[in-house]
Amino acid sequence: MAALWAGGAAADKISVFAAASLRPALERIAADGDHDWQFAFAASSTLARQIEFGAPADLFVSANPDWVDYLATRSISFETRAAILSNGLVLAGRVDARPVPFTVAGLTRARDGGRIAVPLVDAVPLGQYAKAALQNLGLFDAIAPHLAQTDNAATARTLLETGAVSAAFLYASDVTGAQLSILHQIDPALHPDIRYIAMSLTPRGDAVLQILQSEDGRAVFRSFGFRDVD
Repeated sequence: MAALWAGGAAADKISVFAAASLRPALERIAADGDHDWQFAFAASSTLARQIEFGAPADLFVSANPDWVDYLATRSISFETRAAILSNGLVLAGRVDARPVPFTVAGLTRARDGGRIAVPLVDAVPLGQYAKAALQNLGLFDAIAPHLAQTDNAATARTLLETGAVSAAFLYASDVTGAQLSILHQIDPALHPDIRYIAMSLTPRGDAVLQILQSEDGRAVFRSFGFRDVD
């Protein structure tokens, strides 16, 4: 686990730990504002455990509230906690793929004899959302043997983009601007609300959070397919 933060953060850099799905948008915000931030991107579960064991984070942005709650129960002190973004859940396919119904038959057609990529369904937020949707329709037991579980959302997307799989459960933001198609927009009533929760662990983290919540920051997130919190 130490590999993500071996050596610690540079003293003059603000350390931002964030869910892998946020990488393109956060790197754009940092570049546009010439901010000297140091990023660690991974599954929210991995990052939370890094922080629990002493990783030098100023700000943590989780893809669901559970891992922020996890740190709070470990008596990790923090400055501010806020819901900053929302997202959608989709079944994605290659750019020329046709939509499918969210049924066993539809998912079988989508995977085209292979597997469906999804982050770890019992640990990573995106995987947990996908599992909840499948369970709520009674599909999970039939589909579980055909899932290719990955360590985070970015890896699931890479498997689809490289052709290793024909379908993947992704966030709507993962498909925005990519050479991918949406095979099925999954009904948000089938899974918990997708909320990105920011936890600033230091006053420097608070300063980053204010930038992310600014109108300029929200505009960048929207351009990458994220949604404002209702």
